[in-house]
Amino acid sequence: MACDGIERTIKKIALSFTLLFLTGFLLIYYEIRRLICATTKLCYAPFFGYSQMGGLDTIVAIFVIGTMLISIASYYSSCGGE
Repeated sequence: MACDGIERTIKKIALSFTLLFLTGFLLIYYEIRRLICATTKLCYAPFFGYSQMGGLDTIVAIFVIGTMLISIASYYSSCGGE
C-alpha cells in the first residue's frame, strides 16, 4: 500500500522526538543536579551510606528507562512486530 512508507516515516519521526526529549531531559537534569551539588551538601553520603540525591537519581533512571521501553514497544507493536 502507498501509505505504508508514510506511516513508517511518521513512526520513526515520533520515536526520534521521544529520544530527543529524553536527551534534553537528561541534559537539563544533569545541570540542575550539578548546581544542587555545588551549592548544598545533598550529594555527599556517609561511608556506606546513601546520598539524598540518590533517591532522585533512581526516580530519573526509572523514568528514562520506562519511557524508552514504552516508546520502543509501541513502535514495534504498531509495525506488526517486524
